[in-house]
Amino acid sequence: MKTLQSDKKISVIATDALLLCAALVLSYVEAVLPLDFIALPGFKPGLANIVITVAAFRFSALHAAVISLARVSIVFLLFGNPISFLFSLFGAVLVIVCLLVLTKHCSALSFVGVSLICASAHNLGQFVASLLLVGTSVTAYLPILLIGAMIFGGINGAVLCLLPDKIYNFCQKEPL
Repeated sequence: MKTLQSDKKISVIATDALLLCAALVLSYVEAVLPLDFIALPGFKPGLANIVITVAAFRFSALHAAVISLARVSIVFLLFGNPISFLFSLFGAVLVIVCLLVLTKHCSALSFVGVSLICASAHNLGQFVASLLLVGTSVTAYLPILLIGAMIFGGINGAVLCLLPDKIYNFCQKEPL
């Protein structure tokens, strides 16, 4: 029996590592994408949030939290700066809080709805970080951030809905 329990733990660690790697690859893709057509600072598609959402709904919000915070930390170490880390961290923490609530209480929402809420939460986290760094002079930027959240959150939610079952169901969900 100890071997089965040990194998299960190894499987969970390996799956989390795989999801973290996928989130890091998507973060790198975002970093090198030519997003010059978006003339607004701070806008990114949030592709790694696709992986975080899969982790939350396939396993648990705790898995998503670990993967998300590890991703934010590693991205900071690889190609970030303290200010971008602060913005990413505040956004990630609010997304984790939303995923904790959504995975427990909102089973009727589609991935589009979940992504819209999480993208808005991420941008609100970034807004709070900017309030702390700059002050209230950034208040007028909040509606623009939320419009961006609706656009990119909707796109990411649509991508989640289109994921083939083989990707989404890459392993069986079992209680930890």
